[in-house]
Amino acid sequence: MGSYSPELVGEAEESDALPFRRAGQCGAICWRIGSDTEIELLLISSGNTDYWAIPRGNIRRHELQHRCAQRQALENAGVTGRIGKMPIGQYTHRGSSSWSPSTVLVHLLFVEAEMKDFRPQAGRQCVWMSAGEGQDVVREPELKELLRLIESDNAPKFITNIRKTLSARGTKSTPREMQSHAPSSMS
Repeated sequence: MGSYSPELVGEAEESDALPFRRAGQCGAICWRIGSDTEIELLLISSGNTDYWAIPRGNIRRHELQHRCAQRQALENAGVTGRIGKMPIGQYTHRGSSSWSPSTVLVHLLFVEAEMKDFRPQAGRQCVWMSAGEGQDVVREPELKELLRLIESDNAPKFITNIRKTLSARGTKSTPREMQSHAPSSMS
């Protein structure tokens, strides 16, 4: 079974929980609308490899899932913005170690600000790219499917609502810069 079901997303917008399998991690698809009005995604390379993914990490005890995804975007990519409270799907991350695969719940984060002097972990890169390019560079099939969903006619309401708001205001979504100091609770 794929990681996305239009029925589940529709129900998620009406309820406060989705019947996802138990997850140990949350991630954020960080997006903005570029100068050509197309959606751009912020992806992170893993070390010196050609592995590209979204910001993701472990859920802390008593942490809300959408807050975990928001924290991961700030810590791993230096961005913040409006986070969708309901996950749009999930994917299975298979790391290079012998650890068992982990389920990553995926939230959408509309980027409103970027840290001015953010530096990713050693060897990593943060790169804005089109949704199509993002689909080409990520390896996980379930994550590819979620990236494909973002620019489809069935995009989640979170995306269509923000696009309508920006269009009505006649504004673009170029993120503003923010100071590059993170709260001490961030690791």
